[in-house]
Amino acid sequence: MKRLIHGFLAPVCAGIVACSLTPPVEAQVLLYVTHQNDNTVGVIDTSTNMLVNTIRVGSLPQDLAILPDGSMLYVANAGDDTVSVIDTATGTVVDTVIVGMNPVGVAIHSDGSMVYVTNTGDNTVSFIETAGNTVVDTVVVAGDPVGIEISPDGSRLYVANRADNRVSVIDTTTNTVIDTVQVGAFPIQMAVHPSGALVYVPNANDDTVSVMYAATNTVVATWNVGSFPIVVAIHPSDDSIAYVTNFNGNTLAVVDLTTNTVVDTINLAPGPLGIAFNSDGTKMYVNSFGSDRISVIDTATRMVIDIIPTGAAPVDLILTPTESCPADFDNSGDVGVKDLLFLLGVWGPCP
Repeated sequence: MKRLIHGFLAPVCAGIVACSLTPPVEAQVLLYVTHQNDNTVGVIDTSTNMLVNTIRVGSLPQDLAILPDGSMLYVANAGDDTVSVIDTATGTVVDTVIVGMNPVGVAIHSDGSMVYVTNTGDNTVSFIETAGNTVVDTVVVAGDPVGIEISPDGSRLYVANRADNRVSVIDTTTNTVIDTVQVGAFPIQMAVHPSGALVYVPNANDDTVSVMYAATNTVVATWNVGSFPIVVAIHPSDDSIAYVTNFNGNTLAVVDLTTNTVVDTINLAPGPLGIAFNSDGTKMYVNSFGSDRISVIDTATRMVIDIIPTGAAPVDLILTPTESCPADFDNSGDVGVKDLLFLLGVWGPCP
């Protein structure tokens, strides 16, 4: 795409301004992974798939989430009832927030204002206001809450309670549980469809995925996957495809969401757990808890194309968000000379 853009601009540039066609420097995209048994977060440069930093956090780090602007990373530490706040620019812990007992799951509001943390030890969800990194509310849910996801519009939280085989639904405007939905046995994580219409809940102890209809909070379908499914993730560029890690089966199921059927299975190292995608979904990263590695998968060929060593017992992983500007860079309503000047480095940053 960049070659096409610069090739198109070359004759235009000479006619309007003296300028340089030197390509802009691409932002470094980093992959963060929690190492449960090392009490660290590993930082991997995805351009080389090499470890570039190791950050010490709290005890038994579990899930992690990043602010929409990529500036801060929040890590749940199950062993000491805290959340570590990492400044991604410096790669250092800048704050530690005390939450409930044994925090595991982390989700962030789309506007970056609030972080939500599940506490498995006391069956609660802590609400952390990011402006001051302070707990401003605590909501009681069902038994042993683990995974937590937020709807695209930020109005609903979904919490997987593995001891009760239920999903708690929280209204984020009132911070109250408005519904509890029975799913399969031992739900751990979830994914919300980009449309917000459906919630997918893997049930580890019965090898199924429950499909919840968000408008009515009812289970409308259940489909079989592999052995002990834990994490489900939807392809960022094709929301008709989902992937499910089968922890005991050592596989990744590829699921067609239009038919709710497994269409392919990818063999992985023991204990596949978390899933992360690059910005366009061409690559997928899956950490294997039982073998201390991350598999890099080409989503087009569904082949493992690289292996990245990790610290001991990797639990979760996430990439820094990437930003892109629209074609109408100056928000004028059309694409014109000013937009071209932006591409040449003359106009300035995205408005």
